[in-house]
Amino acid sequence: MSDKAGRPKGPSMSRLLLAAVFERQGASEVSIAALVDKLGDRSFGWTLLLFAIINVLPWPPGATLITGIPLVLITGQMAFGNHAVWVPDFIGRRMVSRATFSRAILRLRPLFKLLEATTRRRGAWLFRPDTERLVGMALLIIAIVQFIPIPLSGWFPGFSLLISSVGLIKRDGRTLGFGLVLGVFSILLTAAVIAFAAAGFDRMFPHGLGL
Repeated sequence: MSDKAGRPKGPSMSRLLLAAVFERQGASEVSIAALVDKLGDRSFGWTLLLFAIINVLPWPPGATLITGIPLVLITGQMAFGNHAVWVPDFIGRRMVSRATFSRAILRLRPLFKLLEATTRRRGAWLFRPDTERLVGMALLIIAIVQFIPIPLSGWFPGFSLLISSVGLIKRDGRTLGFGLVLGVFSILLTAAVIAFAAAGFDRMFPHGLGL
């Protein structure tokens, strides 16, 4: 099977992710280390995608304070110019439900199909080592915003990182740029919510809490 330009098409991203989840049959859970090993090359893009998917799973309020840690570690390594991602053992040993993760992939399949249909190698300057460090810094800021436990606002940085990871995997500067723009929007949204909350607090307690 080939694309419109006649280039052979590899397996879809959703198929590769599902293959990584179900490589070892029998167990109801799979370790994060096993998923990272199975996904192989372009470690920053794939691991960022993996943890971005985990982060947009339905979690209790405040769970991003935990699920966002790997995203900060990965983007931080990218910002410091590491050539390959390193996942600490305490994260790699964590188990993920195969059923829950596969359902998330299936729900995101339309997005993957849209991105794969429109991605191609372009904007090569974004993937030079010096520029990638700047991209890593931007992604690190977005990942840090993910930590702030504000209802619903965490979805935007999560999807920003997800789309950016596809751009990294496909070496598509336009897709990466779109993810970064969405990340800027998520930062502004979070700042606006915090500002409104602070203004509301000042109106309710003009003289502070009086402690």
